[in-house]
Amino acid sequence: DISCLIADVQMPGMTGFDLHDRLIRNEYGIPVILMTGLPTEKFEARARNSGAVDLLSKPIGIERLIGCVEKALDGAAKQPQSSMT
Repeated sequence: DISCLIADVQMPGMTGFDLHDRLIRNEYGIPVILMTGLPTEKFEARARNSGAVDLLSKPIGIERLIGCVEKALDGAAKQPQSSMT
């Protein structure tokens, strides 16, 4: 079982945004935290509009990361589980 996914925006072959979009299309209710070393308003808007838990800017402080993971897990516990297995 996956409770939370943390993905970089820039990855070889697929962006973190593309991965998140694919999970949504396939009805996986996994909370996603995105991170980037090059934050832009465009990235922030796309993360917000896609329903990502947050878009973190590198370097990421441990307190901020822990807070985002707790938020993701709390939100996941309140959502109905996907029918996908």
